[in-house]
Amino acid sequence: MKEIGIIFSTPMVQATLENRKFMTRRVCKDIADHDFKWGLDREPYVGNYQVFTKTGPRKWDWITLENQWLYDLQTAVDDSRTYLLKCPYGQKGDRLYVKETWKVISVDDSKQSMVITYKAVQDGCVRAEIEVKFSPERYAQFRKFYQKNGWQSPYFMPKEAARLWLDNEGVRVERLQDITVEDVISEGLEVDNEIKNPDPSTHDSIKNWNLAWAQHVFRELWDKLNAKRGYGWEINPWVWVVEFKRI
Repeated sequence: MKEIGIIFSTPMVQATLENRKFMTRRVCKDIADHDFKWGLDREPYVGNYQVFTKTGPRKWDWITLENQWLYDLQTAVDDSRTYLLKCPYGQKGDRLYVKETWKVISVDDSKQSMVITYKAVQDGCVRAEIEVKFSPERYAQFRKFYQKNGWQSPYFMPKEAARLWLDNEGVRVERLQDITVEDVISEGLEVDNEIKNPDPSTHDSIKNWNLAWAQHVFRELWDKLNAKRGYGWEINPWVWVVEFKRI
């Protein structure tokens, strides 16, 4: 079992704390500019597999048994090949720890510990505070954030400070715009009760409207986080879909 960090925005941390979020979508960057077909291979693989990226070929070493995604890439000479692609968020059975916006509010050099607070609050609390103890090396590495003002980027949050741990329940790959109403709800977004609990006898036109509205709600959040990076809704990028359960 691997332990892998994953960054959540403050609203998505809040949704996870409130047990509303059970799924996340992340851009599959390594093959974002290629057209391919997906398949799931369960045969053992050992060796070097080449993955093509926007900046050229890159090699990874692999020793794996199952649950690795494959794709057929049509090269410039129409040479169809199969490559192994690694999901950066692990696979089913791995564990994720959430990296979120944080800051150090006090330190104790004698105990090599810090009191850390988080921007996302729970149950109406003004703030959430946790005392985190470090090894001597890690304490020296992260103590500098005590002198920094304001909230700190999730990129720099130490693993020791993670308050949210998630079990990876499965990974798949799909186009962004393939998201369903159920997926939007699992992503932790608030939608109308009629969309959450549709009448089985609802006319198809209403169901289509419900899907369009749920996707609109998701699109607003997605574009806020990803459009400036070149992966907006209209691009319809391939994404990793990670399902998880809060521990």
